[in-house]
This record gives sequence, C-alpha cells and structure tokens, in this order.
Amino acid sequence: MSTGEVLQAASGWLFCGGYPDPRPNTDAFVTVTSDSLQVRGFADGDGTFRYASREELALALAKFMQAHPGNWTFMFGYVAVPRREYFDVSFDRKALVSAVSGIRHGGPN
Repeated sequence: MSTGEVLQAASGWLFCGGYPDPRPNTDAFVTVTSDSLQVRGFADGDGTFRYASREELALALAKFMQAHPGNWTFMFGYVAVPRREYFDVSFDRKALVSAVSGIRHGGPN
C-alpha cells in the first residue's frame, strides 16, 4: 500500500504524526493534517507546507519520507466514544506499508 492509499483509507483521524527510524534527532517529527505537513527537527528546516488536494499531500509526504531515509512509523488517532483509539502504520524506505499495529485504546503510547 502506498502513502496515498493509507491517507485515503485512514481518513478522518484526530491525530496523525510520524518519524523515521533512526531519527536524525529526538525532535524530528512530521504531523499530517487534511491539507498540510508540519515538519520539525530536520536539517533542511522546519515549517508547515499546505497542499490543494490529498493526492498532492500524499505525494509530498512520500517524497519527504524518501528524502529522509529510514523506516517511518506514523500513528493515527481517532475519537471512538467514550475513548480514543490509536494504531501505527510502518513504512519501508520506499514509502510503502511494511506493517500495521493493532488498535490501542486510551492515550498515545
């Protein structure tokens, strides 16, 4: 599954954020919203980058992941009354899904 397919299939999240392994530093993190990437802690600079469509966002995310080598993990969080649910999606160095965790309840772990 590609990055774009994951973002389409997992739409409606409350929280989506990820990082590469190994991390370039402990602050390196990418937050994904419905139309933007918020990047911090990478050598090429911090910032928020907005996109006109989910497809553009997915392509930009895949390029960013490939430009910062490592196996990436993104946590997706949802509100499921009365609690929140989380799961992780791991990507290989080509930005393709390599694993999906089980669902966790409560706060992010």
